[in-house]
Amino acid sequence: MKPLQLALMHSNPLMLQGLRCLAGKLPFPVSVSCCFSSLEEGLKSRGVNAAEALIAELMEPAVKHAEILLWLQRNTALQTLIVMTGGEDMDLLLNLFAGRPVSLLSPREPEETSIALIAGALRGKNAVSPLILRMINPFPYAIRHQIASGLTESERRVLKWLLAGYDIAQIAGQIRRSVKTVSTHKRNIMKKLEVSNDDELFAVARYTGTDPAA
Repeated sequence: MKPLQLALMHSNPLMLQGLRCLAGKLPFPVSVSCCFSSLEEGLKSRGVNAAEALIAELMEPAVKHAEILLWLQRNTALQTLIVMTGGEDMDLLLNLFAGRPVSLLSPREPEETSIALIAGALRGKNAVSPLILRMINPFPYAIRHQIASGLTESERRVLKWLLAGYDIAQIAGQIRRSVKTVSTHKRNIMKKLEVSNDDELFAVARYTGTDPAA
């Protein structure tokens, strides 16, 4: 399997090193084609042109920086854009990113959650960090989180792998359970979250905050 070409951008060298470590723990081969500390440096880098995905820190001014990142995505080979943000100017950013293949990741997420979100984004599923979701809409999130708390530990574990883009057979291998058991867990998850298909499941779990890692 050919490694996915990944570019990384962050102003903090330690964060860049941390992103490299996360990339090495993804469940599929990834090659970091370039690392840079600023958008200006990235625009000059040939590695960005060859990258299929970019994980980038959102710098100030946030909206202008986001517009440049979107320009990069439109005018290079980038298929996936993962933006790291602490949640500032989220209303404006969500409007800007609406309908685009962009994922939002909080730098304060635990490692396991970050890996699952990045893996899901690189598999083509837009991801939004649970910490960011809570900042955007905290009260409805609290209500929905009560629904998620009705899931068993095994169901939450299966949901985590589903959100990362794994199918039933792959999840069974990861958690060392039978395909039948994993299918039962998924059926129970969908019943408890009141969804009827995978698209609804991903929408409820990822975009409304009902995330097992939250």
